[in-house]
Amino acid sequence: MRLGDAVFWSAIFFLLGVLLVSLGQSVYLATFFVFILFLTALIFRALKKPRYKMMAAAGWLSIFILAGFFYCYFFASLHKEKIVFNKRIVFDGLIVSEPELKEKSQHFLIKLASPLAGEAEIYSAPHPRWRYGDLVRFSGEIEKSENGQNICGFPQMTLIEKNQASPLKFSLLSLKSSLTDKLNKVLPPSSAALINGLLFGDKSGFSEKMSEALIKTGTIHMVALSGYNILIIISAVQTLFSYVSSRRKSFYFTFFIIGFFVLATGAEASAVRAAIMGSLVLLAKESSRLYNARNSIAITAFAMTVFNPRLLAYDVGFELSFMALLGIIYLEPWLKKHLKIIGEGEGVLGWRKNFFTTTSAQLAVLPILIVRFGRFSWFSIAPNILILEAIPLTMFFGFLTAAAGLVSLPLAQLVGMALNPFLSYEIGVISIFARVF
Repeated sequence: MRLGDAVFWSAIFFLLGVLLVSLGQSVYLATFFVFILFLTALIFRALKKPRYKMMAAAGWLSIFILAGFFYCYFFASLHKEKIVFNKRIVFDGLIVSEPELKEKSQHFLIKLASPLAGEAEIYSAPHPRWRYGDLVRFSGEIEKSENGQNICGFPQMTLIEKNQASPLKFSLLSLKSSLTDKLNKVLPPSSAALINGLLFGDKSGFSEKMSEALIKTGTIHMVALSGYNILIIISAVQTLFSYVSSRRKSFYFTFFIIGFFVLATGAEASAVRAAIMGSLVLLAKESSRLYNARNSIAITAFAMTVFNPRLLAYDVGFELSFMALLGIIYLEPWLKKHLKIIGEGEGVLGWRKNFFTTTSAQLAVLPILIVRFGRFSWFSIAPNILILEAIPLTMFFGFLTAAAGLVSLPLAQLVGMALNPFLSYEIGVISIFARVF
């Protein structure tokens, strides 16, 4: 087996072991599976059968299934929880994620303080507003959800101390909050909500009607910090700047956009993960080497899973990022080859390029959307094609408007006059197709 193949399949088998544990399979099943494979390989070798090498390779790779199994238990022992469930208690916790504000609640993750250990998701009233880094005392009941998450709903809360987490991340999140606030002041509510979603993944300004429209039209990915979102943005940005600069300059500028996007969103874990996976696509397309891209994807998924094994089975964003990435790398070339009836080239405003990128990503994530959300619409390809080409300019004027707001609100209002037509167009497309669906 070649080194590249060995690396790829070792990573895949490790991920399979982690997935089996996440799905509740017994470690003894994996041990028995490894034993049978090795025994078969030894028998084939003793009999000098020509296929013994294949069986030996299968036995070797099965070690990584077992490694995935035991790593999950090792990780769990290192991050052992110490939580009292289903009983009202008083406990302290540090807010380690940016609170997500909704109409009737806010949601954030806390790291439990001694004598407890572990993490819990807190759902509280929308006011008072809590911030990343707040050390808080809670009085409530922690429960275990069906997907294994620790949840505490609407406890009594008292602030102990502020700014107890990473100063760098606190500064980035403060900058993000300031930028979103400027956009809210100079744009209509629906336009401000959409641009804040596009730029920062902030969905707090969405009405229930708008959220439902985004889901119906399959455009919800645009306001989610996932690799699916970044992959679409990369495609659109590259198309736009290919008209005004060389391919190499467009390549570097797109990397700059990804980095700025991550910093502007507060360098949240989901944005960092999405940027890594999106950058892999960019590198793969620039080098035109699918073989290396395959290994890069597997190694990246392996590294992320080592960092947090729960990603594989419980993080929908990770799953969407991974599958969309595979779809764009492998399905897009196949679609271009077999759908020649659509024509050659990128088309007017890059519609053909957007069509193939969107379709390949949609097909790849189709199983996840059906299993996780129970819905998928083939018509969602159309609104995505109509909107995607406007995304780069929307983001450009969005960042420009937000930055201008830090200097002067009248200046931001002036720049916002160029931004709002793009947002109105995108909202109009989403609304029309939502009514059709």
